[in-house]
Amino acid sequence: MEFPFVGGKRSVLLEDLLYIESQCHTLQFIRKGEDLYMYGQINKLESKMLNFNFVRCHQSFLVNLGHIEKINNYTIYLSDGSEIPVSRSRYSEVKQRYLQYKEI
Repeated sequence: MEFPFVGGKRSVLLEDLLYIESQCHTLQFIRKGEDLYMYGQINKLESKMLNFNFVRCHQSFLVNLGHIEKINNYTIYLSDGSEIPVSRSRYSEVKQRYLQYKEI
């Protein structure tokens, strides 16, 4: 998928993305290798990414379901060792989406 990153448009393999974090209208794409940045709102990006196995687990995070190792005590543990918080209000939805993804 192509995104308008700082420095110009680039295509990114979505399967390489671990998660996307929002801080002060800057979206940081955390992936294997280098991290990429773009300006925008996570709410607008969320609607696009839901169709590509990403889940909104927190106000500031979209996580790739394919990189989740486990979910425990309101924390997502990713394949690279990262730990991402899960808000209480989103926990049951995140857990359900993860279990559905694993069944596929």
